[in-house]
Amino acid sequence: MRRSVAADIFRVEPMTGAGAVGAYPLVRMWDPHRSQAAWRALASHYCGRRAGRGMMAVRDRRGVIHGLFTYHVQRTLRHGTVLRLNDVIVAQMPGPSLADIVVDGADALRRDLGCDALVIDLPVSHGGLPPSAPGSHPSRFKADTISFRAEPD
Repeated sequence: MRRSVAADIFRVEPMTGAGAVGAYPLVRMWDPHRSQAAWRALASHYCGRRAGRGMMAVRDRRGVIHGLFTYHVQRTLRHGTVLRLNDVIVAQMPGPSLADIVVDGADALRRDLGCDALVIDLPVSHGGLPPSAPGSHPSRFKADTISFRAEPD
């Protein structure tokens, strides 16, 4: 199988505390209200060796961070052991798809961690489902994420 051009340019690897400091400008583009202190607190929760959770960075050959995601392992009745991605941030840029790099890297991590499934939670950009949408309640609940489950090969 031929590797994609993007796979030759980018790699997905564990985020370190020092790397998290360098990722702050990318985080600010995604969430302008996120303070540096709040980002450091979140990063310290996920960076380093902790069983079942972590943070991964998408870096180019020069080490520049173009994307990141947090993850944790959970057990579910429906899917067994699941690798769940949250806080997916990917820079918008021309050329190879960083989203494909994130999915490929997360799927490799899923296999490394022995998980049965990969679930990716993405924010709902328009602020929630309309009140008439299935699963929504007009006065109390709004969807803030949409989950996608990748089928393993």
